[in-house]
Amino acid sequence: MMLGDCLPNALAGFGEALPWKPLSACGEQSDGRCFAQSVSLRGVEGQSLVSQLAPGTQPPSPLHCYGSGEDVLTAYLQERYPSTPSVVHLVQSPCKLMTPFPQIFTPALGKHGFLESNPRPASTPVDSVPVLTCLQSSPLLHRCLSELHSEVSALDLRRFCSFLSAGTELDDLREALQDLKALAQHYKMNSDLDASSEEESD
Repeated sequence: MMLGDCLPNALAGFGEALPWKPLSACGEQSDGRCFAQSVSLRGVEGQSLVSQLAPGTQPPSPLHCYGSGEDVLTAYLQERYPSTPSVVHLVQSPCKLMTPFPQIFTPALGKHGFLESNPRPASTPVDSVPVLTCLQSSPLLHRCLSELHSEVSALDLRRFCSFLSAGTELDDLREALQDLKALAQHYKMNSDLDASSEEESD
């Protein structure tokens, strides 16, 4: 986000791409489906949260019509995830970058984490950055949990003395695996459940 720019411009500038990258080992859902999500924005405050169009100016996007940062972010999420319950949090303070956090940023990033037209001197560290994060409950968890269940089920704990000597009971493990399998089923979308039912009937 450019220094002096606004949140609606920044979000609209991503086009069809999402403004965040997945950090989970589950990856990213190609069609963007998720059950629920919580989105937090830190370090963007005041007039930067909304568009400052002159009276009579045609808004470049619907996001430029809202009067608060919460409304802008909520409208963006409703457009991208129309059937997903979302919770939005706005925090004024940015994320502080304290030692030993590495200075891995491009010179185009200013001291406070915004893009600037003039390069930042090499001797000037980036002290803080604005951060947009999204925590999602995703159908991809079904695949990850199912694979975990399959891999653990394939183990024969009787071949690992350390587990048995630590007091691990095989019955307890079987019960935990059943719970894990049930949990994985909760992360299946209805369409996936229908497909699975058809496969089983075949």
